Amino acid sequence: LQVLTQFPDSTENRRLYVDTVLKQLRVTRLAVDPRENLARLEHAKTLTRSLLQVPEAAREDRLRLARVHYWTGIIHSMRTALFEASEELERALELARELEDAGLLIRATSALAGVIILRGENDKAIPLLTRLLEHYEIEGNWLEWVYALARLGYVHAAHGELALGLAEGERAVARARELNNPTRLVQVMGTVTGIYYHGGELEKFLAASRGTLNAAEQSG
Repeated sequence: LQVLTQFPDSTENRRLYVDTVLKQLRVTRLAVDPRENLARLEHAKTLTRSLLQVPEAAREDRLRLARVHYWTGIIHSMRTALFEASEELERALELARELEDAGLLIRATSALAGVIILRGENDKAIPLLTRLLEHYEIEGNWLEWVYALARLGYVHAAHGELALGLAEGERAVARARELNNPTRLVQVMGTVTGIYYHGGELEKFLAASRGTLNAAEQSG
């Protein structure tokens, strides 16, 4: 990236810088200081907005801005800056809808649902998770479907709909076992543990906690 800042200023070099930042984040977001990533994203945002000032602004440049908002939201969520994360992810969602980019729409919806759950606004997460479930079922993406179902069960339980939440959580665990994916099973079981906690089901909570630890050990 440092090398790219030395390149002559041009439309293509601005796009190259933004694309490089976005590609690096997929790999290095956990290894690089979040403040450094946010500084790069802020510069990428400035560059992308400059590309949109011309009358012939390309659709791809608007998608670049949407992706910058998405990754800014992800980095903020990693720092538990939940308000900032929500703002950025909502902007990414708005642009993804306008541009009809299904992939970004689903990723941003999933990330925003997670942030909203952390903020304790479970009622707002329900429609997002319901849309995700419908999408994953149509797509046949069962690994994502079971996790979305487990999260939906959690928010229903936290929202006071305990019986519904328990049914969804136990259905998610059963389907996750069928998929034979240890990592996803651990995530689903960990989420369902939270359902038992909200329901005051102490014995099931303890059993699910032990089950989650056992599954985690087996998955390595």
